[in-house]
Amino acid sequence: MSKRIVYIVVSLALINFLLVPVFALTPNELGLPEAGTSRLPTTEVKDIVGGIINVILTLVGLISVIVIVIAGFKYLTSGGNDEKVGEARKLLLSGIIGLVLILAAYSITSFVIRNLSSNVFNKPGFNNPY
Repeated sequence: MSKRIVYIVVSLALINFLLVPVFALTPNELGLPEAGTSRLPTTEVKDIVGGIINVILTLVGLISVIVIVIAGFKYLTSGGNDEKVGEARKLLLSGIIGLVLILAAYSITSFVIRNLSSNVFNKPGFNNPY
């Protein structure tokens, strides 16, 4: 149970470390207009959602690869101990299954977003306000 808590805390700390610098940027560095201008963004919602999904899947994929590397290290340093080898194999299998699921999720979401944008929003009779 304590290992799970350590993994959760380390994961949250890593996510916090990666996201905090974004909040420290000035509006000009982010490409936002200066104060007083009323220019609306031209980015579509599907592009924003797709970008968020891509970032999340990339981070989760990175975590899965790190799990695979840790499993390989545990396997190499097991010293022939059957218990440690079994633990390393379970961790390696979990990492590979996670990576396969992440790749499947990425392909499904990219397929859905691509087809929603081309088939749903471009139909005749659909009043696209943008």
